[in-house]
Amino acid sequence: MTNEQQTILIVDDKDANLVALERLLERCGAKVVRASNGNEALAISLRHPLALAILDVQMPEMDGYTAASKMREINIKEKFRTPSPKTARHFASFIL
Repeated sequence: MTNEQQTILIVDDKDANLVALERLLERCGAKVVRASNGNEALAISLRHPLALAILDVQMPEMDGYTAASKMREINIKEKFRTPSPKTARHFASFIL
């Protein structure tokens, strides 16, 4: 993995899920940004270049599907960096 810290957005309306996932990802060396709903996730994604976004499907205000769709609509994908295969394997080794 490169020395550059990867930023991952995690989105869930349940705080316990955010805490657990945040701890897991931070052990992998990721910088984690949290959101509790799709609207908040969309706002955060405008301010941060992200390597990955992990969204819950069912949330109040805006669900994960709608948030992901809106991110694409407003061209957020340009701010996402595609992780290298080595980086993807690194994070997957902690999760799987």
